[in-house]
Amino acid sequence: MSKGAGPENQAAAGGLIGRVLRICHLNLVLVSDFEFRISDLFLQGSGVQRKKYGPCSAPQRGEGRGEGCDWLSTLARVKYVIGQLQKLFYAFALALTACTTAHHHTAMSKPKQTAKVLDKTVSRRVKANYLLFLPDGYEAKPSARWPVLLFLHGIGERGSDPWKVKIHGPPKIAEQMTNFPFILVSPQCPNGQWWSNEILTALLDEIIAKYHADTNRVYLTGLSMGGFGAWNLALQYPERFAAVAPLCGGGNPYYIQSYNPTRKAALRALPFWVFHGEQDTAVAPEESRRMVDALKKIGCDIKLTIYPGVGHDCWTQTYNNPELYKWFLQHEREPAK
Repeated sequence: MSKGAGPENQAAAGGLIGRVLRICHLNLVLVSDFEFRISDLFLQGSGVQRKKYGPCSAPQRGEGRGEGCDWLSTLARVKYVIGQLQKLFYAFALALTACTTAHHHTAMSKPKQTAKVLDKTVSRRVKANYLLFLPDGYEAKPSARWPVLLFLHGIGERGSDPWKVKIHGPPKIAEQMTNFPFILVSPQCPNGQWWSNEILTALLDEIIAKYHADTNRVYLTGLSMGGFGAWNLALQYPERFAAVAPLCGGGNPYYIQSYNPTRKAALRALPFWVFHGEQDTAVAPEESRRMVDALKKIGCDIKLTIYPGVGHDCWTQTYNNPELYKWFLQHEREPAK
């Protein structure tokens, strides 16, 4: 018996052992009876009388050996012995099964694994470089609430110099326009790292706390590596954004089907406009198509623009298009209830 087995397991094992012993006792009885009957059969065949069964007469002087035997009765006795042999075989088979079951039950009575629970508060300090753009008139209108645009750059802009971030996309556009209407937040991902949802949400929380942000008009976009980051962040926190525009990125469409009803409902309320170059060899356009198809299956408001003849750089014409920013501003998240 395994160490630490409970009373229930001990009782069950004891019952199984008792059954095995009774089967073994039955086997011994059958074996004894079998030996007796075999010996009696040979005696009868030799003509020697056994009074208990007595189917043959004792041989007389001058008589042939075995004269007077009732061979029909002997045949019946042989059949009986064969029947006993069959019972003996079944009894041994049953005993073997019982022993195997008892061993299996004993082996499984105490699992080799234990169920545990991790219950611990985990916190860490996060840090991120970023560029911040405040729209014209921000200081003059302290009571106004401004839309927020979070932009995630591509892999080539990683590092420790945040000014590299304005080489492409909204940070570049905001420098050139006179009336860019968003609080623009453009974080920089460090070298050798990928976009972290933990850092991005912490950054958003800080922007909302420090600046006159409209929490119902928070928008998200990103290109290439930033496109992947935008997909990932939007799928994990759909309730935080009013609209999302991923460029030449992708994600895991299988996650979407595994989400609970609450997150799926939040995704259905979140509009997407997805962009990709038809001739993109760095990130295949199929990556965007798969995500679009997966979101359509759950009823999302989503549209896809594929640029014919365009490679990986689909961001230049996308971010230069005023229609993108108009599209963002057409969407507003429902206030939290």
